[in-house]
Amino acid sequence: MVKPFVLIIEDERDIAALFRHVVDMVGYRTEIALSGQVASDRLSNSQPDIVILDLNLPGVSGEELLKKIHNDKRLAQTKTIVVTAHAHIADTLPVEPDLILLKPVSIEQLSIFIRRFGVLEKAQKELNPWDKNTGLYNQSFFMNRLDSSLKQSKENDQYLFAILSFKLSQIYNLKKLLDIKLWESTLGEIVKSLKSTVRPTDTIASIDQDNFYILIENMPNKDTPAMVATRLEEMLDENLGDVGDKGQNPIGITFCDSRYESSDEILRDAKNAQSLIQ
Repeated sequence: MVKPFVLIIEDERDIAALFRHVVDMVGYRTEIALSGQVASDRLSNSQPDIVILDLNLPGVSGEELLKKIHNDKRLAQTKTIVVTAHAHIADTLPVEPDLILLKPVSIEQLSIFIRRFGVLEKAQKELNPWDKNTGLYNQSFFMNRLDSSLKQSKENDQYLFAILSFKLSQIYNLKKLLDIKLWESTLGEIVKSLKSTVRPTDTIASIDQDNFYILIENMPNKDTPAMVATRLEEMLDENLGDVGDKGQNPIGITFCDSRYESSDEILRDAKNAQSLIQ
């Protein structure tokens, strides 16, 4: 079953991540465009079912994008949700959107309106994105995001993404010796720090016991994964403290592009990258 597709056009990462979380939970496939120009390119080579559009964007403006959607026959069925902090803007738009939401947009409000556009009931019933042990995303959800990134890279050669991977080897080796509450507390602190170390729009998943994978989308350049990996290694050293020696949790880096045939191949290479650095 192909999930309906929502393109989120918003230049503030925290807000874009919040919107994406809501839409993911409803059952759609999501992509984020952080600038007007990136959004314009995506609209030229894709057909989203819904566009969530911030009007105040760098590069191409939200109003221009609204006109682009309206004038493109391919996008005749695309629903548009304009998000703005200015109530008076509704009377000045060149094209009337399907819906206007005023910032700050609540999770409940956005969820209600997204559902009204007809998400497939089956997609909602099958959606279970969480890993029960860590509260991070599970493998199924991670693979959906990875599929989306691979698809986007095949449509746009400039699109860069990568996977960072690591295993909590120090704690894993001592897990049997630790009190279960201490183990859960330590793991919880690491997960909390992990979320604060990466960008809000990066996807963190726990796959197999104590293995972590981070999908970095929309990379500005090829140096980004190494920079993020360094921050992660420093975070792990700090959080693991007395559990073991520093530097025992290196980060595997897998650069991805359109040459991959499937997301399964990418995950295989990410696992190999992890095993090679252990």
